[in-house]
Amino acid sequence: MGRAEWVIEVDEDLKTMVASETEMKHWMKRSIYKVPPHITDHKQRALLHFLKRSGKPLEFFVESLHKDLQQLRDCYELLDPMWQDDDHKFMQLMILDGCFMLEILCFDTHTMEDYAETDPIFSNHGKIHIIPFIKRDMLMLENQLPMQLLHSLVAVDSNGTKVIPSLWTHY
Repeated sequence: MGRAEWVIEVDEDLKTMVASETEMKHWMKRSIYKVPPHITDHKQRALLHFLKRSGKPLEFFVESLHKDLQQLRDCYELLDPMWQDDDHKFMQLMILDGCFMLEILCFDTHTMEDYAETDPIFSNHGKIHIIPFIKRDMLMLENQLPMQLLHSLVAVDSNGTKVIPSLWTHY
């Protein structure tokens, strides 16, 4: 593309440019990222391992988070109605994503021998080839979870004896 064509293209783009208020709303919009369906299986498996190691039933975690459910929702602007209107689905999302994130963070710095050696994520192969991509994805703003969620999950898991920062000093 020559200089003149580029100038014309930019001029056209300038004419169709959206108002700054619209652009600001677009970039400020927070969302819960819609993940590929197969990752849900990995999250479910991570939840089961997390619960097994904690020795606590899922209900303990649900009860702990239930009182803070609205505060967790308030961490997201323009939350999809599916999550806004259904306490059960939102709770499930928070626990699955929170436990998955904690498993990723812990696996990176601790040995977890309760996963199969061939686990696609929580194995030596996954640690080298998959987890770096998951961690990078977790850093994206739309994929971040409220710290309150992680603190609550760790508090229930450890009976209040562990703190979050020790989990990701290596992260």
